[in-house]
Amino acid sequence: MIHGFFDDSADPKMEDFAVCGGIFADEANSFQLSKRWRKVTKNLREPFRSTNCECQQGQFKSWSKQQCDLLMSELVGILSDPNLRIGVIATSVPIPLYKETFPNSHRDDPYRLAIRHLLVGMARIARKKRDSVKCWFERGSNGGDIAKAFKEVSEYRFRDPLLQMRFSELDFGTKLIPQLQAADLVAREGFKVGANFGERPIRKPLERLWQHAGIVIWSKDYLTRLRDVGEPLSVESLDNMPDDTFMTDVRATPFSVSRRPI
Repeated sequence: MIHGFFDDSADPKMEDFAVCGGIFADEANSFQLSKRWRKVTKNLREPFRSTNCECQQGQFKSWSKQQCDLLMSELVGILSDPNLRIGVIATSVPIPLYKETFPNSHRDDPYRLAIRHLLVGMARIARKKRDSVKCWFERGSNGGDIAKAFKEVSEYRFRDPLLQMRFSELDFGTKLIPQLQAADLVAREGFKVGANFGERPIRKPLERLWQHAGIVIWSKDYLTRLRDVGEPLSVESLDNMPDDTFMTDVRATPFSVSRRPI
């Protein structure tokens, strides 16, 4: 069974990007990740949060930039270790483009699309690996949206029957779970890819995760295609989108795109 751990990321005012992302691995490698993550973070007072570490906030307020960078580097090193075989996935929805394409949408709809798109992507990964997926999310205010999306995707009858019955169950946990801390790190990297695109080169953490990562950033063209095939939050609409909607677009620089299909 594949174990997937996912989290959300966005700017404080929910004006730029809505992101859902995280990690996935088999049970053995997920356990090893947890063991190594706990060892590296054992002296922290609270669960690791990527934004706080990078911005020297919260428990990292008294840390030097060098100390924060070193911790981040160690944690990314765990995720990028080829012996652990950890997969990294994120989907990022540009909020202004979404609102422009769907002017009658609700505030949280870009995030709701990100959840569904990620889950359909995980079904495709499970099909490729001939396996099923157990999904974990952080317990919080989005629980209702997550449960609804999970039910819709897990029960949907895809055109490709091999995509059906790929989910075993949904569970929720706290940031005390190391894998959910790792998901927090990945979701933030998914956010920063979009936020930095065209202005800055790829960030070092994502550069190290390159061979493990699949990050999709929705473009105006694909949001328009989604609008043309049906309701934006419908699994059926996603099922009717072209296959390359699920290409893992990782922008390396402002001038190049690397693609690997799910």
